[in-house]
Amino acid sequence: LKGCEPTSIALIAHSLENAIQVGAPLYNRGDFASCYHVYEGAALDLERKLEKSCKSPQKALADGRKRAAGLKASHAQAWAMRDAFDGLLEVIQRWSIEQKR
Repeated sequence: LKGCEPTSIALIAHSLENAIQVGAPLYNRGDFASCYHVYEGAALDLERKLEKSCKSPQKALADGRKRAAGLKASHAQAWAMRDAFDGLLEVIQRWSIEQKR
């Protein structure tokens, strides 16, 4: 998260959590393609909104999108995006714990 402003870190967490709240029920209902598109859209939106100095989260999101786009099955695409989201959220959670120390 080096180079990211605290407001950007909060934006990442908020955006990803919102995307998961929308996408996960779609996935659970078997609408894998819609879930994937929600996740992909959230990632693209965040990549545009983050300042240029917040490179690592942008790269993680872009890598997740690239990986997902290379998969044929929509359920696998959705999971690839979710994996990228979960990884970023885990990093943010660890960062948040460190900030409180």
